[in-house]
Amino acid sequence: MRTICTLLLAVMFSAAATAQTYAALSLVGHEMSIIHAGHSTGSNRDTNIHEAMPMTDRALDRAALRAVDQAMRKARPDAKVVLLSASDPAWTAAARQDLSSGSPDFAALASGLAKAAATVGADRVIVVLPARGDLLLRIQQGSLGRGRATGIGFYLDRHTRLSRADNREAADGFLGVFANFRVVLIEAPGGRVLAEDAVSSGVAFSNARATGSDPMTVLTGEQKVQVIDGLLRNEIARVLPTLLTKAG
Repeated sequence: MRTICTLLLAVMFSAAATAQTYAALSLVGHEMSIIHAGHSTGSNRDTNIHEAMPMTDRALDRAALRAVDQAMRKARPDAKVVLLSASDPAWTAAARQDLSSGSPDFAALASGLAKAAATVGADRVIVVLPARGDLLLRIQQGSLGRGRATGIGFYLDRHTRLSRADNREAADGFLGVFANFRVVLIEAPGGRVLAEDAVSSGVAFSNARATGSDPMTVLTGEQKVQVIDGLLRNEIARVLPTLLTKAG
């Protein structure tokens, strides 16, 4: 019995020693993009019109952090997760540039984030950053959308005919909701990037759902929030376990 108790205590102390603390931070929510689809010219030139809408309430960042927290509870239930807010304006400014991981500017950003994580006792930091990627707006068969976009936002197409998935009613135009971002896992306090992955996701809704001709009325405000939450939650839950495994 003493031997069994000793072994159980050893296992418990070993698990406690290996359990890690993660800090989580989102820089994806400083602004939202509104993209008006341009007419195709047969070239690779992006003819879309891009508008940036500042998000002072940081609701998108809170949604991303909720997604990270939920994914961590499932992937690493023994780990402690500390949710951080972006207190340094330089971090947000750097995130806007869609920095590549090998660049000196990204190294400086990663170092700053890692040091902030270390101050709360974290061994690693998970950061959600805006990323520039193709517009891939999912429909029943394939995807829609032309051009590229960064971060989270809406894509308004007033011409492409699309049917509703539920009743097959069709109309000209659709509303796309997209989330293009990357998840980066950084070692604290050194700032070394352990693993990362980029996501380009989205979904399209036919204008047959709209209350008028404006694609923005296809979904209510509450429904738009639900769709964005779903994109973040599903994609972060998909990529984060793999990143944790790669980081070891």
